[in-house]
Amino acid sequence: MTSPNLFGFFLLFHRLSPFSLLSSNRRLICYPAYCITVSAVLLMIFRFYWMIFRIDSPFLNFQWAESKLYGFVSLESAILTVALIKMGATRSLESTQRSLQELQNLRLEKIQKIKDNYRVLWCRAFFGALFVFLSFSLTSIYLAVHKKALLDSKSSWYWILDPIAAILGAYSNFLFLPVHALRAHAVAREFEVFNEEMAEADREKRLVNPHVLREFGARQIKMFEYANFLTDRMERFMIWAPALSILAFLMASYVVSE
Repeated sequence: MTSPNLFGFFLLFHRLSPFSLLSSNRRLICYPAYCITVSAVLLMIFRFYWMIFRIDSPFLNFQWAESKLYGFVSLESAILTVALIKMGATRSLESTQRSLQELQNLRLEKIQKIKDNYRVLWCRAFFGALFVFLSFSLTSIYLAVHKKALLDSKSSWYWILDPIAAILGAYSNFLFLPVHALRAHAVAREFEVFNEEMAEADREKRLVNPHVLREFGARQIKMFEYANFLTDRMERFMIWAPALSILAFLMASYVVSE
């Protein structure tokens, strides 16, 4: 059975990105791709450092909030870029597709038109990611045209680097966020299919058959194993949640105080 395409046109976006070159066996392709992507991470980290530690502004004023917001976005983008590097090097999307097909092969009804239709989700994810990309990019371009890194800041040499880091960060968000959402939805849908098929088997009194019960048990174990695998992969990202939550609280404090 051929598994429905989970990632749709997002898979094409990833294959056309420099991250897809990281899995190449040819050093002339792989090494330059690593240099480019790692340089992008370092540039985003530098933007985080500049916005957080080099922007001198009074506490809780607009420039303070603006710089801290851009600093948070830069750190988040750097983390996502590292994740994209790993995804490209390990061909993670193809692996996800194979794992999903294994789970779907355990269904009683292999193909379900409603559950396996991701077109609406693709459109929502695309327009959401496009909004983020355009917001980051157009804001940075507007500031660069006026030779600024912040709306209320004076001109300095840094405004030259800032739009590059901002657009690269926007690109990383555009690539990563949709596929992460699609993975989560795919696993959630498999649990929905499992619960529906098990409820139907219970109504038809088929669960009294030990063989049927063992099949459902083995299938549930496989699903939890894959769900735990995805959760473990996100654990390193989520350790930043407390620090980023504090930063968000400070931003909210500024907004309320105005």
